[in-house]
Amino acid sequence: MKIDSAKIEALRELLAAPHRKIVLVAHTNPDGDAIGASTAWRDVLAAMGHEVTMIVPNKYPYFLDWMPDIREVVIFRFEPERALEALSDALAENTAARRVLIDHHLSPDGGFDLQFSYPQSSSTCFLLYCIIEQLCGTEVITRKMAEALYVGMMTDTGNFSFSFLTPALYRALAVLVEKGIDVA
Repeated sequence: MKIDSAKIEALRELLAAPHRKIVLVAHTNPDGDAIGASTAWRDVLAAMGHEVTMIVPNKYPYFLDWMPDIREVVIFRFEPERALEALSDALAENTAARRVLIDHHLSPDGGFDLQFSYPQSSSTCFLLYCIIEQLCGTEVITRKMAEALYVGMMTDTGNFSFSFLTPALYRALAVLVEKGIDVA
């Protein structure tokens, strides 16, 4: 899937400033796609030198407890002070805070400075993979990131049995497997 190159360049400009405080927020009832995208994107941003906090409104499913760094996800319902502090710090540090959406659901809310909304994508993790590929190249994807991306792709395709199964998705999966993930 090809992402609009103007949007990639706009994102590159946003991330070019060193050591930004970035907060990643996922949807209510976060699934493997939301958690996978958050943890993989956090790792990419941290590798760029940014300080990243991941926040979800409520607890993710217990079967995701095995994921690396899952304990770093702030669950607003259980730690509202910590979540609000992260949001406040990010906003206080940058009064011109920018809001970026990366999602594959239909009809996202407005109010974003930069929006990567691709409903034709099978998952947010596949969309994020495509963004990473164009922004940094797949060589930045570590095994840990590959596992997180795979979890999201597998989750939102019903273990690769739903629609939106494209050759591009399978090429992305091949790259993730080449990173050494344990598919089982």
